[in-house]
Amino acid sequence: MALPRAPTHGTPSPTLPQAAAKALGIELYAVGFGGVLESSLHAIASSPASLYAFRGESVSEITARFA
Repeated sequence: MALPRAPTHGTPSPTLPQAAAKALGIELYAVGFGGVLESSLHAIASSPASLYAFRGESVSEITARFA
């Protein structure tokens, strides 16, 4: 299931779709690369973020992580 992406401008908002999904018990993974803020990934991902959030320097690094 894909949730609509809302612009956060670097500041996660609790009113975004991920908050509603988490409230329903849906586990969310957050994956980003390059200049993405790790705090944004943590705000999107389910807890604990160490299991559900991953940031890589490149698409190749992300691909290798999940291969």
